[in-house]
Amino acid sequence: MSSTPDQAAQRSLNALTGYRNQYAVAHRTWTSAVEAGLDVLGNPRDVQQRAALTARRNAEAFIAFRPVLEYTGVLVSRAQATLDQLPSSAPRRKWQAILDDLDHSSRQIHQILHTRAEETAAARDAALWPYLCSWAEHATILEALVQPIDIQIEFDLTPEQAEQLLARVREAQRRGVCT
Repeated sequence: MSSTPDQAAQRSLNALTGYRNQYAVAHRTWTSAVEAGLDVLGNPRDVQQRAALTARRNAEAFIAFRPVLEYTGVLVSRAQATLDQLPSSAPRRKWQAILDDLDHSSRQIHQILHTRAEETAAARDAALWPYLCSWAEHATILEALVQPIDIQIEFDLTPEQAEQLLARVREAQRRGVCT
């Protein structure tokens, strides 16, 4: 039995939400462990341990992202279709830049997986990390663009509200959601 487009969209959103949540846990765990391993000057006490923690974080992020892999193109395309229906504005241009970043990240992820199959898992995961990070950072905006029911609520914003939303995203990035 084949699924309807709405069912496929829901599966893609479920995969993305699951990834976002798993990524957040892996990143928080890594941050706590790294901070615990710093000396009074802020330098790692054990460089090898920090490298192992980072490799583990990268691997966990990739494992969490695997269910999203088949949906990256669909998610970006659906979000782009929604964005194309919105009037031109400063927030719309910023959201377009985010979609462009996600599209680029998606292509890079697929390229790394295709061209670096012979590398060690740690090297592959390290190469994937910045692109997986981008997906985690922007998942909430992508989810809002892909979920048509939320579009009316989320994007019926005054310019001030839109700027506040973007400020919250920037603040989360500043706090180190992704390093």
